[in-house]
Amino acid sequence: MSVVWRARRPLHPERLAVALATVMAGAVLSRGHLRLFSRPGAVVSLRLAGAHLELREAGLLAGARR
Repeated sequence: MSVVWRARRPLHPERLAVALATVMAGAVLSRGHLRLFSRPGAVVSLRLAGAHLELREAGLLAGARR
């Protein structure tokens, strides 16, 4: 099964943590990019394989300033 989720607004870090706990219980493989409310100009890369989760800053949004 594949799921695509799209949103214009950044994710709240605490809500993301709660959602990831649920997703990690049933996901086998996941990858993508997201934005966090606490880092509005940053793009975060997400990789999930079994119990391994990796979140890392992947760059800045076009026009974003540090």
